[in-house]
Amino acid sequence: MFHHIILLLAMPGVTAATILAFILAMNAYATTVLLGGPTFHVMGPTVYNAFAGLTNWPFGAAIAFVLMAATLLLTLTSNWLAHRRYRT
Repeated sequence: MFHHIILLLAMPGVTAATILAFILAMNAYATTVLLGGPTFHVMGPTVYNAFAGLTNWPFGAAIAFVLMAATLLLTLTSNWLAHRRYRT
């Protein structure tokens, strides 16, 4: 009963929540710095270090654009797949 009724009705909401959590986690800066430390390299701190630490504006802008484009592409793709899956 749970799988056939409740889970199937809840899946669009679970999918939307997953997409929103991914968007927030993809661009998180403080979480990766606090959990990973200064030697853990991900996109958010790399963008910050390019602008603030290295004052390399072109590199920071390029990395920020790559981060934004990847987030937008993955978000649109998952949103399109969710709409296609749960279309009524």
